[in-house]
Amino acid sequence: MQEHNKQFDYKVWMQQFPYPEHKEGSAEFNSMTIASWVICYGHLIFVIYIVKRVVEEKANGSKELLKMMGMTNCTYWTSTFVNYFMIAFINALVIAILYKTPMKNAFVLFKHTNFIILFIFLLLFLTSLILLCMTCSIFFNRPEGVQWNNIAEFSLIPDMSMLVTLAMMLVSCVLFVIAIWYFDAVWPWQPGVPKPFYFLFTKNYWCGDKAANSEDGIEIMGGDSGSDFFEVEPSGMYPGVVIKNLSKDFRSGITSKLAVNNVSLKIYQGQITALLGHNGAGKTTTINILTGLFTPTSGTASINGFDILRETANARGGFGVCPQHNVLYDTLTVEEHLRIYAALKGVRWSQLTNEATQVLDIIKLTDKRHELVKNLSGGMKRKLSLGIAIVGGSKVLFLDEPTSGMDVEARRGVWDALLEIRRERTVILTTHYMEEADILGDRIAIMADGEIQCCGSPMFLKQKFGTGYHLHVVKDQNFNMQGLTSLLKKYVPEVTVENELEKDISFRMSSTTGNEFGDMFEELEGHKNKLGVISFGITITTMEDVFLNLMGSNTLLAMFAFGGMCDSIIDMQLLWLEVTWREE
Repeated sequence: MQEHNKQFDYKVWMQQFPYPEHKEGSAEFNSMTIASWVICYGHLIFVIYIVKRVVEEKANGSKELLKMMGMTNCTYWTSTFVNYFMIAFINALVIAILYKTPMKNAFVLFKHTNFIILFIFLLLFLTSLILLCMTCSIFFNRPEGVQWNNIAEFSLIPDMSMLVTLAMMLVSCVLFVIAIWYFDAVWPWQPGVPKPFYFLFTKNYWCGDKAANSEDGIEIMGGDSGSDFFEVEPSGMYPGVVIKNLSKDFRSGITSKLAVNNVSLKIYQGQITALLGHNGAGKTTTINILTGLFTPTSGTASINGFDILRETANARGGFGVCPQHNVLYDTLTVEEHLRIYAALKGVRWSQLTNEATQVLDIIKLTDKRHELVKNLSGGMKRKLSLGIAIVGGSKVLFLDEPTSGMDVEARRGVWDALLEIRRERTVILTTHYMEEADILGDRIAIMADGEIQCCGSPMFLKQKFGTGYHLHVVKDQNFNMQGLTSLLKKYVPEVTVENELEKDISFRMSSTTGNEFGDMFEELEGHKNKLGVISFGITITTMEDVFLNLMGSNTLLAMFAFGGMCDSIIDMQLLWLEVTWREE
């Protein structure tokens, strides 16, 4: 460092800025909390003693006797106050000394508080407490409380004893319990199927009804089961679920929307019935009505012979539900979920673990049995929801899009599980995956605008609404359209061009059997160069083709605009192209 050509030597010392010593606040905080509780609640006995003593003098007549002998009210209250004030003075002094005395580790409760101020504070607190007790004593005439020997005696209010008060509170508890039970059963403005207001006076409520035969007395008016769009009902099979003219109308102000329109359907035991339809077709609403979440506007249904309106509890006792959205508890494990729902289904306590283990094996979640639900992936949660529906031996399963959100491997695992457990169960399945409905569905019902458009086995629907076979040909530059068409019609009379692009062409061919295709392919292979064909392939009608033909292009295009049946933009574009081809 230089100044005016002079050089100075200097040194720099650095030191951390001082700060107070760290103190553990937990002990001090706990001590202060205990001290405040001691001050506030430690004098309750003191309060009770003062009030009881003054009221006793009033009750036994000693106060009035003193007044008769010449004592004034001022003298009486002053002497009473001075008597207890001396006790309070000693009490406040002892407490102040204790609060200022060092305890363990030299800890003082009120270290930074002046002793005199602390003493005055405590003394004034006790003084106000004495005066409060003296004031309260004016409003009581008897010092004893309620005992068994005086519980029926009247005190302040005529005709009102503690026994009467207790009886009134007991009656009110009973009335509130009855009100909760009754109004929860009949209140219509809540989820679930309400009972009629007079259900207490019905015979089946008190005696119960046996499950009726689902075939007895059933007259299905909707669905036109005798039309060509409906396959003949299978014989010798028991319908676990029978839907009869079911309708649901949602009202909002003066507007209404008919979500389910006169639906009638039989779902048989030992089969998986797939319910297809775009978003808003009425699939989930139908499931919600069958499970008792919604009340139908008209019509009814029976599950294992129990009517869903008149015998809701019995109907619910035999089915399991996998809702569209997961209804799980994040703080419970996978096994705990299954044990809880198994117990609700009536499984014995000793069998809960075995039941949960069997279901975990079916849904392939054995390694996750002790995992919290909040740590599961979306696909695993769907598996658990399916397991909850299966557990307890449910005879009827309502599965609302059970494989949504699963990868391909997990989805196929669920398919195998459903095919295994369907033998003694009635399964109704809603899905957006055509392949899933084709593989799992013994019978498939397609809904649109709240109505069942058709119902039958996959083979029946393909024969009724399918387009036969599709021949796809890759063209060469010297492609001979007329020659290829003549060759195809030689073996298959009904051949139409389905779509033609620059480098390929598709033909639609109707055929009852595929026996003639062998000779046709052999001749086509031998004349590929002559006809200008590079390669060719054939596909059979799929459920997607059936759905496209049945729904119609206008409905599908409107549906795709909302992404109702598409899992991706690519799917939407491909389906839009297929609809366009069909229109051409």
